[in-house]
Amino acid sequence: MSEAKWTPGSWTWEEHELSTGYSCIVYDAHGMRVGTDHLSAADAALIAAAPDMAEALTKLLSACLEDFGDPDCGYSDTESVEAGERSQIKFGMLRRARAALAKARGEAL
Repeated sequence: MSEAKWTPGSWTWEEHELSTGYSCIVYDAHGMRVGTDHLSAADAALIAAAPDMAEALTKLLSACLEDFGDPDCGYSDTESVEAGERSQIKFGMLRRARAALAKARGEAL
């Protein structure tokens, strides 16, 4: 896994009234705009949460890989391991988490 190349979080967003309606802008931790300023509130909230979600998913994936092993060691997507009294982790979920992080880093899948 390579290092993240995006601007570190925490990001925020604000809604601004324009003559044509409302538009949202996402700001990085230094108050600089991130990307475009023509976003819906839902898109702005998702983009602003992206660094925090990536960090959380990285830590969760790391813990799962440490506890349950590499999902690419011959397990099918539907095979699972017990992850507590009433929960299971499916290896396909770990593969999708790894792919999502690779996509966020701009790596080939």
